[in-house]
Amino acid sequence: MAIQSHPVSPLSKPALRVISINIEGFSRDKSEILSELCRSTQCDILCVQETHRDANQSRPYIPGLTLIAEICHPKHGNAVFVAPGISATSVEYSSDNGVEIITVDIGYCTVTSVYKPPNTPFQFVPPTNFNNDKTKIVMGDFNSHSTNWGYNATNADGEAVEEWAETQDLTLIHSIKEPASFNSGRWKRGYNPDLIFVSANVASQCTKTVSTPIPRTQHRPIMCGIQPVVRPIATPYRRRFNYRKANWEQYRNSIDDALLKIPPAPQNYDQFMDEVKIRSRKYIPRACRVLYIPGLSRESAALLREYETHYNCDPFSEDTIETGERLLTEVSEGRRSRWIDTVTNINMTHNSKKAWTTIRKLTNEAPPPMSPSQVTADQIAHQLLLNGKHPRRLSRVPKASQPTTPNDSISRPFLLGEITKVIRELKCGKASGVDNISVEQIKNLGPVAVSWLLQMFNECLITA
Repeated sequence: MAIQSHPVSPLSKPALRVISINIEGFSRDKSEILSELCRSTQCDILCVQETHRDANQSRPYIPGLTLIAEICHPKHGNAVFVAPGISATSVEYSSDNGVEIITVDIGYCTVTSVYKPPNTPFQFVPPTNFNNDKTKIVMGDFNSHSTNWGYNATNADGEAVEEWAETQDLTLIHSIKEPASFNSGRWKRGYNPDLIFVSANVASQCTKTVSTPIPRTQHRPIMCGIQPVVRPIATPYRRRFNYRKANWEQYRNSIDDALLKIPPAPQNYDQFMDEVKIRSRKYIPRACRVLYIPGLSRESAALLREYETHYNCDPFSEDTIETGERLLTEVSEGRRSRWIDTVTNINMTHNSKKAWTTIRKLTNEAPPPMSPSQVTADQIAHQLLLNGKHPRRLSRVPKASQPTTPNDSISRPFLLGEITKVIRELKCGKASGVDNISVEQIKNLGPVAVSWLLQMFNECLITA
């Protein structure tokens, strides 16, 4: 059986993923861990600091990646690896004043790996290709303190890094929600010397992720992902009926014609279900949006296709960024209009659940925590024993039961008006039962189908 493939938007994945890690000494075991990390995260470029290898030792090797640049040093060291499919147009180095810098130009942006030793003043001497492209990504171990990235105070190196970033029009990518990238074994605390700086034109699209720890290093890998301006939301593939576009007339007539050949008996209800499902699949369209962008309208869909075209060619070009800004403006306006309609139509009387859900989203209020039960197993067993012991009661003379009349409302057959009224009062949009027949399918049944259900219910009442 052929496996059905679903469309994948080019906007579903980042344009570039770059990982930086202070490895504190390269080894074969660490190279295997880094290889698995890059494979699982689909990393494009890997920057490694403190390789601890001089020129006489073998070059670092990571399975699945290619080493394209290295600064050898027995105590420090810096190296850059690339994944298959990533080609570098130029690679330049700089190690003046002890700060090791490698810049790799991959055509549409430059990626720079920085390592500053702890006791070396920060001084950034840019390699010759550092300004080749407008978009820059700078990552590495800066060993600098600043309150902007989680330290209690700012030292001279931190001020120098901040001044350098402002001069180069670079933006710090940092999130206080992420764990610390450096866990000091001496001070038993976490810090953030590993930093990410990107050009201001793509800063809003960049995210920082701190990965899991690696053995025999106090640093954790940090990943910079450059996302598109709009990202589709992936939904599970489950086709749903579109009742707004259903051909209800053909649906009713076909079910009525089929039920004329099926006796209205309880044992034939499975056939009734099959007929409803077959006619539903034929006359009610079914579809599923695997990728969904909230706020996207028909007018902005053409702009989305234009942005995808530019994004595939060069995700960092001026045309891509300009088209993305226009697309983001239109999508934001669509979301705003939809939000205004939602808030305006809130009714606390008829749909309080939806109203309180909206209020919690506005106030960012977490759901109330569920307190653990204080009832023990012994208390439950004791209560069960008490429930099993009936208290003694005075004997009473039983009253004579009233004879039931044949016109009793419980035993009389159902009427056509009753079942019609019940079907008419059903609320749409509710979950279907065990037979997987929705309310909309029931409310649009024809007269023959309703009469069939009436006779089956009365048959159940007689045979019960």
